Amino acid sequence: MPKTILNTKLELLQTLWKQKDVQGIFDHLYVDKTEISGQGTTELYTGKNKLINLLKDLVEGSCDVNLRIFKSTELSKQLILTWVNWTIYTDDRNDHFTMKSLFLWQEIDQDWKIIADMYADDAIN
Repeated sequence: MPKTILNTKLELLQTLWKQKDVQGIFDHLYVDKTEISGQGTTELYTGKNKLINLLKDLVEGSCDVNLRIFKSTELSKQLILTWVNWTIYTDDRNDHFTMKSLFLWQEIDQDWKIIADMYADDAIN
């Protein structure tokens, strides 16, 4: 079942985020053609180098992250759309903030990768 697989992928993302393993995050969850943009930026990030630099900026200043799928929609056998809620803990672990992402997942070579990611402040209730 794809949702179970995607939950496993998000658990891996949490582990890699805590380890600040940006290369691992990219290798396990993204591809060169992935496109990412979000609140506070006017750029559409794509390509391995730009994506890794963006991931470094996002991971920096945090010590832990918790992700939960709020809703998923299977668009086809190879495409799934997920709304994901984030709780991000700052480096001192005394503070946190929430975000949401809209991920478009594609099955590529028998593995699920995020090919589009749009993020914004505050989780979905």
